[in-house]
Amino acid sequence: MKLSAALLLIAGLFFHYTAISQYNEPVTHKPARFKYYFNGAFGFYLPDNLSKSLANNGSITAANFQMNYHDNYFSRVFFDQLNIKYQANAVVNDVYTSINSKVSNTTFGVDLGYTFPIRRLSPYIYGGAGMSILDVPIVKPDLLNNNVTYATSTKSFLNLRAGIGCDLEISKLFIIYVEGQFSSVPYKTVIDNRRLNGFSVLLGFKTPLQ
Repeated sequence: MKLSAALLLIAGLFFHYTAISQYNEPVTHKPARFKYYFNGAFGFYLPDNLSKSLANNGSITAANFQMNYHDNYFSRVFFDQLNIKYQANAVVNDVYTSINSKVSNTTFGVDLGYTFPIRRLSPYIYGGAGMSILDVPIVKPDLLNNNVTYATSTKSFLNLRAGIGCDLEISKLFIIYVEGQFSSVPYKTVIDNRRLNGFSVLLGFKTPLQ
């Protein structure tokens, strides 16, 4: 009886340690605190103030570097390029002069926002501020020398903006989003001596960087 008990004890210990050696503890991955994305988008820009110089709409392209915190809070560094048709008229020495060109507005800055993840959909809101570099074609008459120079007036302005949007996760490596945005240059510009305010509608994509 003592021998059989000893054999049972040895067999039990053998199977016990065999089971332990074959058991792999499940690997637990904690969700990343920070997630990084590159964003690119294009769309339409609609100025909200009627101007005799600006067209009714223009194009806008956007590139962002975005950082999410705990899937709810995000910040992003943005770089936007706006182009819109521009026409101005002037009379120099009784000669009618017309400019048919475009206004270029390059804006860069920082947005802060909050997102609401709902499975593959993630609506979000944000607000931001930055600097706008505004290039506007102008006519520079030289009455003394009877010359007319076509030039570009380049000035920098504060830019404020806010918007809403929604992400749609196609895969872990590809996300598309739509976004509506209002932007404002709160100071008068050379464009009819008015502020440059308008709405943008954007369609873009996001690619995770990690």
